[in-house]
Amino acid sequence: MMIKLNRRNHTYRHYKAPFEILRTFDDPSEDMSSDEVVTHLLWIPALVTARFLGQFQFLKSEADELFAIGCLKLTEIAASGKYPMNRIGAVANVAIVRACEDYCNNLNSIVKVCTTTRYENRKRGVATPSHQRMTHDMETTDDYTALIVEDVCHALDLEFDNLTRKQRQQIWEKLQ
Repeated sequence: MMIKLNRRNHTYRHYKAPFEILRTFDDPSEDMSSDEVVTHLLWIPALVTARFLGQFQFLKSEADELFAIGCLKLTEIAASGKYPMNRIGAVANVAIVRACEDYCNNLNSIVKVCTTTRYENRKRGVATPSHQRMTHDMETTDDYTALIVEDVCHALDLEFDNLTRKQRQQIWEKLQ
């Protein structure tokens, strides 16, 4: 299952961040330091986390981790200084959503291929390895016949590698 946040679905669950967050919907000012910009925009990772919880309820145990990933991404963007203050919120929102999607898709994956790579590969027609669950409804178990035969050989004081036809017959009778 590939997890991708549906942008048209605005359902969300309440997420209580580990510390107090003030929702400020105006742009940060140009004279703010990167720490102040991060504090000003902390509501974005909290809202993205709430939207993930609303769309994918099984991520409830991962809520704090999603919020931490969002805060990390927001800090990277604010510290880079590449984006103007009137666009930094939009850039942070997209980057946080992608980082959270990548994290969610890698939760149970051995392959660890990110969502955006898989979608772009699918558009180009490239097959990308995907995670397959190791269990199945028609699951088979290990066959312990060889261990049982070795135990019988040990009980009859026979050498398992050098069995004669008569000794094999004795093992067959013992296992009946």
